[in-house]
Amino acid sequence: MRINTRLLTLVLLCRAVGGCVAGTPPAGVNASQSLRRAGEARVAAAQATLDAIEQRYLANEPLTPDFLARLMTWSQRLMDAKVAVADSRADRVAAAERHVARCRELLHVLERRRSEPPDWVLATQRYHVADADYRLVRIEAGR
Repeated sequence: MRINTRLLTLVLLCRAVGGCVAGTPPAGVNASQSLRRAGEARVAAAQATLDAIEQRYLANEPLTPDFLARLMTWSQRLMDAKVAVADSRADRVAAAERHVARCRELLHVLERRRSEPPDWVLATQRYHVADADYRLVRIEAGR
């Protein structure tokens, strides 16, 4: 039997922070600590999901519009989760820069396969790049 280590890590992390459902924080944990732990659990969940999707990408999953949307959605969710728990502007910028890099990398892959993806798929990915750039500029500006 093969154990999904990412899922196991997520389950253990959720248990460590008192569960992944809303409710009263564990005894001795103030609201700020509870929020921090919930944010860290959110980062871990988004990272585990994106890692699983990227594994499919590396295993040559067909770049269907659905797969591309899933990859971009989880990249953005990971960025949002990391930005929410970041302690410094540099950490927020780094999270946004990594999302921009993922978006640009995927656009370059799609452009190299010019005959494969329809034009609207390329246009959609160009939007993801523009949106990621916009989010980065907002974070750099402190907004």
